[in-house]
Amino acid sequence: MRKIVRTLLAVVGAILIVSFAVANRGAVEVSFWPMPFVTTMALYWVLLAGIVIGVILGGVATWLSGHRRRVAYRGLRSKVTGFEQQERQRKAAEEEAAVERARERGTLRVASSAR
Repeated sequence: MRKIVRTLLAVVGAILIVSFAVANRGAVEVSFWPMPFVTTMALYWVLLAGIVIGVILGGVATWLSGHRRRVAYRGLRSKVTGFEQQERQRKAAEEEAAVERARERGTLRVASSAR
């Protein structure tokens, strides 16, 4: 369901952007106040550039805000790995102890490979 809604929104957004670009092909003068640069470009390029820059800045801000969470997850992942390793060592030691107890009782039989 989400995929259908996402696809529908993407199609509607693309139609809006294309219709805006077709309707606003006129040239506008773009300048950045403190700098002496002035350029002329189509209005839709100004809009598309603003959207792209906004998406990039939003993505960077989101990524930077997740730093603490990523560090915490990394620490938890290393703790879990350590616990898993301890559990494997404990199970191996228990199996070894069980084999040793079986040898002491004489109940352990060695499988014969020559038949």
